[in-house]
Amino acid sequence: MTPLKKYHLCITIVTVSIMAIVLTNLIPWLERRQLSTPWLGLIVGAVGSTAIYTGFAKILSGLLESNRLLKKLLFGKDDLQGTWIGMYQRADGCSVYSVEHFEQSLETLNIKGKGFTETGETINDWTSTASAIESKDKKLIYTYTCDRYGGPEQFQGVCVFSLERPSSSSRPMVIHGYSADLTHGARKTENREVRIDDDFLDMKKVAFQKALEQFETHADEAVSAGSE
Repeated sequence: MTPLKKYHLCITIVTVSIMAIVLTNLIPWLERRQLSTPWLGLIVGAVGSTAIYTGFAKILSGLLESNRLLKKLLFGKDDLQGTWIGMYQRADGCSVYSVEHFEQSLETLNIKGKGFTETGETINDWTSTASAIESKDKKLIYTYTCDRYGGPEQFQGVCVFSLERPSSSSRPMVIHGYSADLTHGARKTENREVRIDDDFLDMKKVAFQKALEQFETHADEAVSAGSE
């Protein structure tokens, strides 16, 4: 069941429960006063259900934005929100450290990322234009627009990642896959990313430094292999 379906199911259960309690007490009260219970009960039920559903939907929506634990419970094994770091190799063999923010809502997953050299120079940044989580197939697919600093123009690309869950019911902490530039020959670039925080860490001051620590050994190995 998708997070959106869980959300609506939760609201429906609360609405039905509250209205059942209201009508259970209202109908005997109306009968004691010899009022027309069927019509009044129907009107009260319709108006009350709409009001309760709308009100609880607003409350739950607000809680999801402010309560990370509640959001994690609702999204379950499809929870991806947070800061992710990775490393990939450019065509010239240089290592690029990627930092991404995954911002997840009931209906959307927005992704913003930056690429850094090992000296901390920002060489590109990108923003997702569309995204999809294929929960059953354990896939994350998103298209993006990228600005390459010093490059002539923006270009479009696509990322395809496999979601690596510790167990069938756990949320992913690692994703592995590739990005492909769709404008200049669709070259695939392999990347493996790990989630380092559920919040949005400062990309350069914090997340990039963690990426250096996380992938420094792998970068050295890649450079050594390329020189052989």
